[in-house]
Amino acid sequence: MNNYKRKVNTYYQTCKSYLMYYDNYSYIDKQIELLNHEFDLIKKTHREKEFVIATYINVALKKLNKHYYVMGNITSSYLAYVMRIHNVDTLKYNIKAEMCYGTESDPLDFAIDFHLPIEYESQQFDILFNAFEDQYIYNVCYKNDENDEFELCSYKFVLCDNEINEEELISVEYNGKEYKCLSHNIINQNSGIVEVNMICDVDTNKYVNESITSDEIDRNIDKYKLKIVELIDYENVLEKEKKNNIIDSIHNFYDIVNFYGAIHNSYFDFQFPERIDDIKEVIFRDDVYNYLLTDDIENDRAFHIATKIRKGRYVDVEDDLKKEFVRTDVCDKFKNVKYLFRKGQAIATILDIAKKV
Repeated sequence: MNNYKRKVNTYYQTCKSYLMYYDNYSYIDKQIELLNHEFDLIKKTHREKEFVIATYINVALKKLNKHYYVMGNITSSYLAYVMRIHNVDTLKYNIKAEMCYGTESDPLDFAIDFHLPIEYESQQFDILFNAFEDQYIYNVCYKNDENDEFELCSYKFVLCDNEINEEELISVEYNGKEYKCLSHNIINQNSGIVEVNMICDVDTNKYVNESITSDEIDRNIDKYKLKIVELIDYENVLEKEKKNNIIDSIHNFYDIVNFYGAIHNSYFDFQFPERIDDIKEVIFRDDVYNYLLTDDIENDRAFHIATKIRKGRYVDVEDDLKKEFVRTDVCDKFKNVKYLFRKGQAIATILDIAKKV
């Protein structure tokens, strides 16, 4: 573990120096403050190993020189943004580092999600093997409740510092090949194991711009918004008239992000608003946390309450909110939440979708 701690400390010091040397000095205080806060959170939640693994995978994929994108908790990391693992400026969009790591008393599951080109299907294991010299890598399997047999999950892998006992490994046949797997139950019981998703769903033939930014979308909003909205609503859940109203009310990149968040959560109970302006203020799980912090609730407690609310469990924390004297108008925003998406992941998704248009 000390090796991972040293590496993250090196990343942190390098990023800090980079910002101080290259960036706008009117912005530097907030950048350094966020980096310092995130570095403290990584140490307190013991997420050094996960962060280093995500970094190594990113380096290995860049060497392949093919389009891929990153999802999961790490899109809420400012350190990962400065290191160019993803392109979501978490400071610009008021995304707290807690959305990546949780808090010391209530850490989050750390999802590492990489979306790779379709043609790399069945090559994910080799990519991971080449990225790590000191890790043991295994496939993941789940038990099918219907036939009581284990089935391979083709895009999930686990990385371990030490070799797993043979009796814990499960042999699963898939497409005529035998795989050594760990069951998901064992993975959940072992804190020394890191799970990685290597999902091959990117059609590189559809990507036309590798360097698009939110600022570029803002400058060319009329050019982009129609096609992006069409791609977001890929199941055509909105009627044409309602979709046109939404498109007319989009004025910038963040309006599109709000549309994505709204269509992917169940806050509206399927009664989708007519315009972006009508979307409620609670769209992402980050919004709940930020509201509670604004109401002067202590950080760890605010995060714990927000985590319950974003999963639709408002009833579990209703008494806590009353004890904290949270305003009624704020509580009313939370009552109908059934699930809320992560803001960093939404922004990462929209930037990726924009590369197709």
